Amino acid sequence: LLPRAACFRQLASLLVVVDVSQTKTRPMLLRQRCFPLLWAALASEALAPSSRSPRQQPATRDGSSDVVIIGSGIGGLCAGALLEKLGYSVTVCESHSEIGGCAHGFLRKTRQGVFHFDSGPSLFSGCARPKSKNPLRQVLDAVGADVDWKEYDEWAMYFDGGDQEEEDKETPRRPFFRTKCGDAEAFGAELAKFGGEAEEEYWRRLMRTNANLGHVVGALPPIALRPDLLGALATVSPFLGRLDALKLFLFGVVDLPFKSLDPAGPFSKVLEAADVPTTSLCYKWWDFLAFAVSGLPVRETSAAACSFMLDELFDDGATMDYPVGGTQAIADALAAKCGTVLRNAHVEEILLEDDDDDDDDRDKGKGKGK
Repeated sequence: LLPRAACFRQLASLLVVVDVSQTKTRPMLLRQRCFPLLWAALASEALAPSSRSPRQQPATRDGSSDVVIIGSGIGGLCAGALLEKLGYSVTVCESHSEIGGCAHGFLRKTRQGVFHFDSGPSLFSGCARPKSKNPLRQVLDAVGADVDWKEYDEWAMYFDGGDQEEEDKETPRRPFFRTKCGDAEAFGAELAKFGGEAEEEYWRRLMRTNANLGHVVGALPPIALRPDLLGALATVSPFLGRLDALKLFLFGVVDLPFKSLDPAGPFSKVLEAADVPTTSLCYKWWDFLAFAVSGLPVRETSAAACSFMLDELFDDGATMDYPVGGTQAIADALAAKCGTVLRNAHVEEILLEDDDDDDDDRDKGKGKGK
């Protein structure tokens, strides 16, 4: 159900995965994003008999594993936990002393107490509720990783300029931008408050432009997507009932071919299609959110990811989430489901040795980590 070559070719931006299976060695240096593999693996697990035995042998003490993942970021840990669930033996090598990549945390002790800080992302939504559309929550549920979440519906950031509000009588007046989930009109009004009346119209145009794309992206769970056509038909079909026929038609016939609203393209195309000026606060706000999602500007961040977030944040009853224990709690929960996680294990070099006896068989070879 899950062709190894097809799925592994899609695994890992910033990850290097080397398959050193005892049955058939297959070294691969992979450059694409990791989530297509995770989704395909989850879909395969959903269809496969629960009683099937693992296809690979457990990891041995001689330093060999079916799969070696270099880097213990959230993507690497998700991949490792899912592969372990599918019966592969996995070793994760992390150069840092702490796991989690950008999502790791650290403590600082002061006279006032011990304080926990996140080193990276702290904005989450859709993770606190079971059967969520959020891909991370789907992975956590699939591997049985337990994380305690707290929900909230509003947060703020401080800006220079705009109307000032007083938090209390003892503190100076400071400007801050409020983001309230589940209320698109209130968010548009907040944009206008800081950026001028035109911002509200930019926001409305963006919401209208994103409507069809956001619906399609949100209706089909990432776990249902696969690289092979027949498998995709089997895993996507149970969710087709969630799709609004008119929105699907408009997306496929108008938005995708004529507006270039490609889920695999950058979200900046969606902003451009909505005629949102690059100098506007609305555009700059999404530049910030894109960086929060991917560490990249909106011109280099997936339209599917931002469109999903836009649709989810302002859905009725939407909330934000935060993991108790910080982002480190997510990394720890996933690491507990991986086979072996090595800290302070810097990989200096990957050696690939081809089989000279059969030049046409590119799957043969041996991967060695140093």
